[in-house]
Amino acid sequence: MTTSAKPTIEPVARTDKDCGAADAVTIQIAAGVARLTIGAGMRRNALGIAGWTRLRRLADELAGRREVRLVLLRGAGSTFSAGFDIREWRDASSPDVDASFAAMEAALQAVENIEVPTVAVLEGVAAGAGCELALACDLRLMASSACLGMPILRLGILPSPQFTQRLAALAGPARARELLFTGRLLDAGQAERYALATEVVDDRDLDARVAELVTAITSQPRSGLVATKAASGLELARLRDAHERPSWSFSDPREFPQRVAAFLAAAAEKEPAPDTRFPITHAVDTRPSSRTTSEATSRTPACDTATHRSSWPTGST
Repeated sequence: MTTSAKPTIEPVARTDKDCGAADAVTIQIAAGVARLTIGAGMRRNALGIAGWTRLRRLADELAGRREVRLVLLRGAGSTFSAGFDIREWRDASSPDVDASFAAMEAALQAVENIEVPTVAVLEGVAAGAGCELALACDLRLMASSACLGMPILRLGILPSPQFTQRLAALAGPARARELLFTGRLLDAGQAERYALATEVVDDRDLDARVAELVTAITSQPRSGLVATKAASGLELARLRDAHERPSWSFSDPREFPQRVAAFLAAAAEKEPAPDTRFPITHAVDTRPSSRTTSEATSRTPACDTATHRSSWPTGST
Protein backbone atom coordinates (compact mmCIF):
# COMPACT_ATOMS: atom_id res chain seq x y z
CA MET A 1 0.00 0.00 0.00
CA THR A 2 1.41 3.43 -0.94
CA THR A 3 1.98 6.28 1.45
CA SER A 4 0.97 9.04 -0.95
CA ALA A 5 -1.15 11.81 0.53
CA LYS A 6 -3.44 11.73 -2.47
CA PRO A 7 -6.98 10.94 -1.29
CA THR A 8 -8.19 7.40 -1.75
CA ILE A 9 -11.91 7.42 -2.46
CA GLU A 10 -13.93 4.28 -3.01
CA PRO A 11 -17.38 4.45 -4.64
CA VAL A 12 -20.58 3.96 -2.69
CA ALA A 13 -23.80 2.47 -4.04
CA ARG A 14 -26.92 4.56 -3.49
CA THR A 15 -29.48 2.02 -4.58
CA ASP A 16 -31.84 0.48 -2.04
CA LYS A 17 -30.42 -2.99 -2.39
CA ASP A 18 -28.26 -5.24 -0.27
CA CYS A 19 -24.92 -3.48 0.02
CA GLY A 20 -21.93 -5.59 -0.90
CA ALA A 21 -18.73 -5.42 1.11
CA ALA A 22 -17.29 -2.79 -1.23
CA ASP A 23 -20.26 -0.51 -0.62
CA ALA A 24 -20.80 -0.85 3.11
CA VAL A 25 -17.68 0.96 4.36
CA THR A 26 -15.58 3.47 2.43
CA ILE A 27 -12.31 5.23 3.17
CA GLN A 28 -10.82 8.56 2.20
CA ILE A 29 -7.33 9.63 3.23
CA ALA A 30 -6.05 13.20 2.98
CA ALA A 31 -3.98 15.65 5.02
CA GLY A 32 -3.03 13.05 7.62
CA VAL A 33 -6.63 12.03 8.32
CA ALA A 34 -8.33 8.77 7.39
CA ARG A 35 -12.09 9.08 7.15
CA LEU A 36 -14.06 5.83 7.43
CA THR A 37 -17.67 6.25 6.35
CA ILE A 38 -20.08 3.66 7.72
CA GLY A 39 -22.94 2.47 5.54
CA ALA A 40 -24.55 3.83 2.40
CA GLY A 41 -27.30 5.94 3.94
CA MET A 42 -29.92 3.18 4.08
CA ARG A 43 -31.29 1.19 7.03
CA ARG A 44 -29.56 3.56 9.44
CA ASN A 45 -26.21 2.27 8.21
CA ALA A 46 -26.66 -1.19 9.70
CA LEU A 47 -23.89 -3.45 8.37
CA GLY A 48 -24.09 -7.10 7.42
CA ILE A 49 -21.30 -9.56 8.07
CA ALA A 50 -19.52 -8.52 4.86
CA GLY A 51 -19.57 -4.88 5.95
CA TRP A 52 -18.15 -5.66 9.38
CA THR A 53 -15.49 -7.84 7.76
CA ARG A 54 -14.58 -5.00 5.41
CA LEU A 55 -14.35 -2.56 8.33
CA ARG A 56 -11.92 -4.92 10.06
CA ARG A 57 -9.76 -5.19 6.96
CA LEU A 58 -9.65 -1.42 6.41
CA ALA A 59 -8.78 -0.81 10.05
CA ASP A 60 -6.00 -3.40 9.86
CA GLU A 61 -4.62 -1.82 6.68
CA LEU A 62 -4.38 1.59 8.35
CA ALA A 63 -1.45 0.22 10.38
CA GLY A 64 0.66 0.56 7.26
CA ARG A 65 -0.29 4.16 6.57
CA ARG A 66 2.46 6.10 8.32
CA GLU A 67 1.11 9.44 7.07
CA VAL A 68 -2.14 8.97 9.01
CA ARG A 69 -2.33 10.76 12.37
CA LEU A 70 -6.06 10.58 13.01
CA VAL A 71 -8.97 8.33 12.02
CA LEU A 72 -12.52 9.71 11.88
CA LEU A 73 -15.53 7.40 11.75
CA ARG A 74 -18.84 8.85 10.61
CA GLY A 75 -22.06 7.40 9.30
CA ALA A 76 -23.31 8.09 5.79
CA GLY A 77 -26.19 10.53 5.56
CA SER A 78 -27.76 11.63 8.83
CA THR A 79 -27.02 8.79 11.27
CA PHE A 80 -24.04 6.90 12.65
CA SER A 81 -25.01 3.23 12.67
CA ALA A 82 -27.83 1.01 13.92
CA GLY A 83 -25.45 -1.93 14.28
CA PHE A 84 -25.94 -5.27 12.52
CA ASP A 85 -28.32 -5.75 9.58
CA ILE A 86 -30.81 -8.13 11.16
CA ARG A 87 -32.16 -9.25 7.79
CA GLU A 88 -29.13 -11.56 7.69
CA TRP A 89 -30.49 -13.32 10.78
CA ARG A 90 -33.70 -14.43 9.12
CA ASP A 91 -33.82 -18.22 9.74
CA ALA A 92 -30.19 -18.08 10.92
CA SER A 93 -28.78 -20.93 13.01
CA SER A 94 -26.98 -20.33 16.30
CA PRO A 95 -23.59 -20.92 14.62
CA ASP A 96 -24.53 -18.33 11.98
CA VAL A 97 -25.36 -15.76 14.65
CA ASP A 98 -22.15 -16.58 16.52
CA ALA A 99 -20.20 -16.03 13.29
CA SER A 100 -21.86 -12.62 12.95
CA PHE A 101 -20.79 -11.64 16.45
CA ALA A 102 -17.27 -12.91 15.76
CA ALA A 103 -17.10 -10.66 12.68
CA MET A 104 -18.37 -7.67 14.66
CA GLU A 105 -15.96 -8.25 17.52
CA ALA A 106 -13.02 -8.65 15.14
CA ALA A 107 -13.90 -5.30 13.52
CA LEU A 108 -14.29 -3.58 16.89
CA GLN A 109 -10.93 -4.86 18.10
CA ALA A 110 -9.30 -3.82 14.82
CA VAL A 111 -10.59 -0.28 15.37
CA GLU A 112 -9.33 -0.36 18.97
CA ASN A 113 -5.94 -1.54 17.72
CA ILE A 114 -5.45 1.42 15.35
CA GLU A 115 -2.35 3.04 16.81
CA VAL A 116 -3.35 6.67 16.18
CA PRO A 117 -6.33 8.48 17.77
CA THR A 118 -9.80 7.49 16.57
CA VAL A 119 -12.82 9.79 16.77
CA ALA A 120 -16.45 8.78 16.23
CA VAL A 121 -18.70 11.60 14.99
CA LEU A 122 -22.17 10.67 16.23
CA GLU A 123 -25.34 11.89 14.54
CA GLY A 124 -28.81 10.39 14.54
CA VAL A 125 -28.53 7.04 16.28
CA ALA A 126 -25.66 4.83 17.44
CA ALA A 127 -27.24 1.62 18.71
CA GLY A 128 -26.33 -1.99 19.33
CA ALA A 129 -23.11 -2.78 17.51
CA GLY A 130 -23.19 0.81 16.22
CA CYS A 131 -22.93 1.96 19.83
CA GLU A 132 -20.15 -0.56 20.37
CA LEU A 133 -18.28 0.87 17.38
CA ALA A 134 -18.51 4.34 18.88
CA LEU A 135 -17.27 3.02 22.23
CA ALA A 136 -14.34 1.32 20.50
CA CYS A 137 -13.09 4.76 19.43
CA ASP A 138 -10.93 6.96 21.62
CA LEU A 139 -13.19 10.02 21.47
CA ARG A 140 -16.89 10.47 20.70
CA LEU A 141 -18.05 13.82 19.38
CA MET A 142 -21.86 13.74 19.64
CA ALA A 143 -24.42 15.99 17.99
CA SER A 144 -26.90 17.42 20.49
CA SER A 145 -29.78 15.72 18.67
CA ALA A 146 -28.20 12.24 18.63
CA CYS A 147 -29.01 9.16 20.72
CA LEU A 148 -27.08 6.05 21.65
CA GLY A 149 -27.78 2.82 23.49
CA MET A 150 -27.75 -0.98 23.54
CA PRO A 151 -31.32 -2.26 22.94
CA ILE A 152 -30.15 -5.80 22.20
CA LEU A 153 -31.71 -8.04 24.87
CA ARG A 154 -35.18 -7.69 23.37
CA LEU A 155 -34.01 -9.66 20.34
CA GLY A 156 -32.97 -12.62 22.47
CA ILE A 157 -29.28 -11.74 22.16
CA LEU A 158 -26.96 -12.95 24.91
CA PRO A 159 -24.19 -10.32 25.09
CA SER A 160 -20.55 -11.31 25.35
CA PRO A 161 -18.10 -10.04 27.99
CA GLN A 162 -16.33 -8.06 25.27
CA PHE A 163 -19.54 -6.24 24.33
CA THR A 164 -20.45 -5.40 27.91
CA GLN A 165 -16.97 -4.41 29.10
CA ARG A 166 -16.70 -1.54 26.60
CA LEU A 167 -19.83 -0.04 28.07
CA ALA A 168 -18.83 -0.74 31.67
CA ALA A 169 -15.32 0.64 31.22
CA LEU A 170 -16.76 4.06 30.43
CA ALA A 171 -20.09 4.24 32.25
CA GLY A 172 -19.32 1.89 35.15
CA PRO A 173 -20.80 -1.57 35.82
CA ALA A 174 -24.06 -0.36 37.39
CA ARG A 175 -24.97 2.01 34.58
CA ALA A 176 -23.89 -0.54 31.98
CA ARG A 177 -26.26 -3.09 33.53
CA GLU A 178 -29.08 -0.56 33.68
CA LEU A 179 -28.70 0.35 30.01
CA LEU A 180 -28.60 -3.30 28.95
CA PHE A 181 -31.42 -4.41 31.28
CA THR A 182 -33.78 -1.65 30.06
CA GLY A 183 -32.59 -1.26 26.48
CA ARG A 184 -33.22 2.47 26.71
CA LEU A 185 -31.52 5.02 24.49
CA LEU A 186 -29.67 7.99 25.94
CA ASP A 187 -29.93 11.46 24.51
CA ALA A 188 -26.70 13.41 24.06
CA GLY A 189 -26.83 15.11 27.45
CA GLN A 190 -27.38 11.81 29.25
CA ALA A 191 -24.64 10.15 27.22
CA GLU A 192 -22.21 12.87 28.26
CA ARG A 193 -23.17 12.47 31.93
CA TYR A 194 -22.63 8.71 31.58
CA ALA A 195 -19.15 9.42 30.12
CA LEU A 196 -20.18 7.79 26.84
CA ALA A 197 -19.89 11.04 24.88
CA THR A 198 -16.62 12.94 25.11
CA GLU A 199 -18.24 16.17 23.97
CA VAL A 200 -21.72 17.27 22.90
CA VAL A 201 -21.96 19.88 20.16
CA ASP A 202 -24.94 21.70 18.69
CA ASP A 203 -25.83 20.18 15.33
CA ARG A 204 -25.13 23.36 13.41
CA ASP A 205 -21.62 23.57 14.90
CA LEU A 206 -20.68 19.90 14.53
CA ASP A 207 -18.67 20.11 11.31
CA ALA A 208 -16.77 23.17 12.51
CA ARG A 209 -15.93 21.42 15.80
CA VAL A 210 -14.75 18.33 13.88
CA ALA A 211 -12.45 20.58 11.85
CA GLU A 212 -11.07 22.16 15.04
CA LEU A 213 -10.41 18.75 16.55
CA VAL A 214 -8.70 17.58 13.36
CA THR A 215 -6.38 20.59 13.46
CA ALA A 216 -5.59 20.18 17.15
CA ILE A 217 -4.75 16.47 16.92
CA THR A 218 -2.92 16.38 13.61
CA SER A 219 -0.67 19.25 14.69
CA GLN A 220 0.91 16.93 17.29
CA PRO A 221 3.88 14.67 16.49
CA ARG A 222 2.66 11.27 15.35
CA SER A 223 5.07 9.53 17.71
CA GLY A 224 3.54 11.34 20.66
CA LEU A 225 0.01 10.46 19.60
CA VAL A 226 0.94 6.79 19.26
CA ALA A 227 2.75 6.67 22.60
CA THR A 228 -0.05 8.46 24.45
CA LYS A 229 -2.70 6.14 23.07
CA ALA A 230 -0.66 3.05 23.95
CA ALA A 231 0.05 4.26 27.49
CA SER A 232 -3.52 5.35 28.24
CA GLY A 233 -5.03 2.18 26.80
CA LEU A 234 -3.09 -0.42 28.77
CA GLU A 235 -5.86 -1.10 31.30
CA LEU A 236 -8.58 -1.33 28.66
CA ALA A 237 -6.45 -3.74 26.65
CA ARG A 238 -5.90 -5.87 29.74
CA LEU A 239 -9.61 -6.04 30.46
CA ARG A 240 -10.39 -7.02 26.88
CA ASP A 241 -7.70 -9.68 26.70
CA ALA A 242 -8.70 -11.14 30.08
CA HIS A 243 -12.09 -12.23 28.79
CA GLU A 244 -12.19 -15.49 26.94
CA ARG A 245 -15.01 -16.40 24.60
CA PRO A 246 -18.07 -17.28 26.70
CA SER A 247 -19.31 -20.86 26.81
CA TRP A 248 -22.80 -19.80 25.71
CA SER A 249 -24.10 -18.98 22.26
CA PHE A 250 -24.87 -15.34 21.51
CA SER A 251 -28.55 -16.05 20.88
CA ASP A 252 -31.29 -17.66 22.94
CA PRO A 253 -32.56 -20.57 20.76
CA ARG A 254 -36.11 -20.18 22.07
CA GLU A 255 -36.43 -16.40 22.07
CA PHE A 256 -34.17 -15.28 19.23
CA PRO A 257 -35.97 -16.75 16.17
CA GLN A 258 -39.42 -15.45 17.06
CA ARG A 259 -38.17 -12.05 18.17
CA VAL A 260 -36.13 -11.57 15.01
CA ALA A 261 -39.12 -12.62 12.90
CA ALA A 262 -41.32 -10.07 14.68
CA PHE A 263 -38.65 -7.40 14.28
CA LEU A 264 -38.37 -8.03 10.53
CA ALA A 265 -42.14 -8.02 10.10
CA ALA A 266 -42.28 -4.60 11.74
CA ALA A 267 -39.32 -3.45 9.64
CA ALA A 268 -41.22 -4.23 6.45
CA GLU A 269 -43.87 -1.72 7.51
CA LYS A 270 -41.52 1.01 8.72
CA GLU A 271 -38.59 0.96 6.32
CA PRO A 272 -37.64 4.62 5.73
CA ALA A 273 -36.78 6.12 2.36
CA PRO A 274 -33.06 6.39 1.56
CA ASP A 275 -31.38 9.58 2.82
CA THR A 276 -29.94 11.20 -0.31
CA ARG A 277 -29.72 14.77 0.93
CA PHE A 278 -26.00 14.63 1.72
CA PRO A 279 -22.96 13.01 0.09
CA ILE A 280 -21.81 9.67 1.39
CA THR A 281 -18.16 10.69 1.73
CA HIS A 282 -17.12 13.74 3.73
CA ALA A 283 -14.17 15.87 2.66
CA VAL A 284 -11.37 15.62 5.19
CA ASP A 285 -9.73 18.98 5.82
CA THR A 286 -9.43 21.58 8.53
CA ARG A 287 -11.83 24.12 7.07
CA PRO A 288 -15.26 24.86 8.57
CA SER A 289 -18.16 23.22 6.81
CA SER A 290 -19.53 24.99 3.74
CA ARG A 291 -23.06 23.85 4.58
CA THR A 292 -25.51 26.58 5.42
CA THR A 293 -27.06 26.83 8.86
CA SER A 294 -30.37 25.57 7.52
CA GLU A 295 -28.67 22.50 6.06
CA ALA A 296 -26.91 21.75 9.32
CA THR A 297 -30.00 22.13 11.44
CA SER A 298 -32.16 20.08 9.10
CA ARG A 299 -29.70 17.19 8.91
CA THR A 300 -30.96 15.41 12.01
CA PRO A 301 -34.16 16.01 14.01
CA ALA A 302 -34.02 16.52 17.75
CA CYS A 303 -33.46 13.31 19.65
CA ASP A 304 -36.71 11.69 20.69
CA THR A 305 -35.85 8.34 22.25
CA ALA A 306 -39.48 7.22 22.19
CA THR A 307 -39.67 7.91 18.45
CA HIS A 308 -36.36 6.19 17.77
CA ARG A 309 -37.47 3.18 19.78
CA SER A 310 -40.84 2.87 18.06
CA SER A 311 -39.28 3.20 14.61
CA TRP A 312 -36.33 0.96 15.38
CA PRO A 313 -37.06 -1.80 12.83
CA THR A 314 -34.58 -0.56 10.24
CA GLY A 315 -31.91 -3.16 10.89
CA SER A 316 -30.01 -3.03 14.15
CA THR A 317 -28.57 -5.23 16.83
